[in-house]
Amino acid sequence: MDKSIVVKATFLQFGKHAPSNSGYKGKLNCDSIFGGYTTYLSRDDATKDSMGESETTFIDEEVVDKNTISPSFNLKNSLDGSLMDYTSRASATHDSSEKEYFTMTNEGKLFTDEDRNKWIENSKSAFSKDGDIVWNLVVSLDSFDSLKEYEIKDQEDFAKITKTVLYKSFKKLKLDPQNMIWWEDYHTNTNHPHIHVNFLEKEHSRDRGKLTKKEIDYVKGMFVNEIAARKLYKEKYMDNAENALKKITPLKQKMISEINNLPYEILNAIANLYSQLPRTGRLQYNAASMIPYREQLDNIVNQVLQCDSCREDYSIFTQELDKLDSIRNDLTNDNISHLKETHDQKLRVQIANSILKSFKDLKETDKRNMTSLNEWKIANAIQIVSKIYEEIDTKDFTPQQVEVVNLIKDNNLKEAGMLAERLGDSSNDKFLKGATNLLNAKSEAQKADAIAQIYEAENSGNKEAKRVMNFYRKGQSLNKTDYHGFRGLLGRRLPRGVKHAIKQHGQEIENEIEAYLRNDERIAVSVK
Repeated sequence: MDKSIVVKATFLQFGKHAPSNSGYKGKLNCDSIFGGYTTYLSRDDATKDSMGESETTFIDEEVVDKNTISPSFNLKNSLDGSLMDYTSRASATHDSSEKEYFTMTNEGKLFTDEDRNKWIENSKSAFSKDGDIVWNLVVSLDSFDSLKEYEIKDQEDFAKITKTVLYKSFKKLKLDPQNMIWWEDYHTNTNHPHIHVNFLEKEHSRDRGKLTKKEIDYVKGMFVNEIAARKLYKEKYMDNAENALKKITPLKQKMISEINNLPYEILNAIANLYSQLPRTGRLQYNAASMIPYREQLDNIVNQVLQCDSCREDYSIFTQELDKLDSIRNDLTNDNISHLKETHDQKLRVQIANSILKSFKDLKETDKRNMTSLNEWKIANAIQIVSKIYEEIDTKDFTPQQVEVVNLIKDNNLKEAGMLAERLGDSSNDKFLKGATNLLNAKSEAQKADAIAQIYEAENSGNKEAKRVMNFYRKGQSLNKTDYHGFRGLLGRRLPRGVKHAIKQHGQEIENEIEAYLRNDERIAVSVK
């Protein structure tokens, strides 16, 4: 165990006499913990060098004597004399990224006396009857240089460390994390920066206050490991991360710059996609209007990444992300890192959005051609729907579904549409709604919505919907002139648009690495 980190543990029990060196006389009660104790822990003088000698002497003695498990506070010169008073005094630290000193608790940060009083009111019943127990820990580092060594910058870092350790330790101590009240305060008023950690059960379930040596060693080990992991993580991760990022950035730029060499098959697939896109609404991958086209977009992006000009670079790019995931998982002994999955998907979405944005840059002649093709597809889709209504087998249909079909056959489209809207969510219902809406559609937006409904019916397994969508997705071969036009457009637009997105994407990776180094992500994952 790291000798620069010392963890002390003890407990107080309601109705029992206080330990001889605790600073209390007589039996312990609620006021011993919440009446004044909480204020002492957060008192102003504990974060400045103006603290009286008692705490300095006490902490120094604890660091020297690593084997004695003794009470972790001394209240002879305290304010009101309660545990909360002692730990939560606001001046206990002068080195914080927060504007105000805070006490970290199971309910969040407490900044003001009002916050603390409210939290105490909600918590004090947990130490109100014989047998109720409060466990106390003091975690101390041997010097302020050690804080720098372990990448602990302020009280925020200690609060995160405590939160992680407690939730893991509660399970080991057979305590329900949801049944626990706890608070933590950071003090810098001695030669040894340290934290006071206290916890108790909301509903009493454990009668034994004394922790076994095995339990104490586990809690100590958790604090030591969590603190030491910050140093290890920086030493091991940063070098590899920086090297990986140096490789990733130029690879992405090279990969995108060569998109203008896309083969005919990919450009033809993009042109076919353009002939289907709705003429109204947002052209964004995650927009609801894009749901019917996402599978095609995904296939096109996959083709782009696997084409001859991009395949090798994309492979190296994903391998570097694999390395980063491996490093993070090794350090946490858990499979929690998903950098590759997350950022690969982001890259794919960004490329897809660049393809969609390129649609807006089509020359007017190309737009007219695509619009004409779209209108032709819509017109023929309507013809197919009409034919389906003439031929459809209604033996398995509900009476309401049969009525919709009959109204269509009688060319009573308006009434059929009104009745179709009252149908349910079966695959037949979805198809009848979409098909009827397509027959009634007047505007481009209405046509696009109807196609989306038919697509939803296809996803539900409707055969008639699949027949319509197969035709709608059917591609038309690009002629030589159109091919060179698309090649020129994508050669200009995609590299420019995707390079901009990639730059932002690279910054997101760097920000995520920085957040992880400060334990933000690791703590969030471990507490869930």
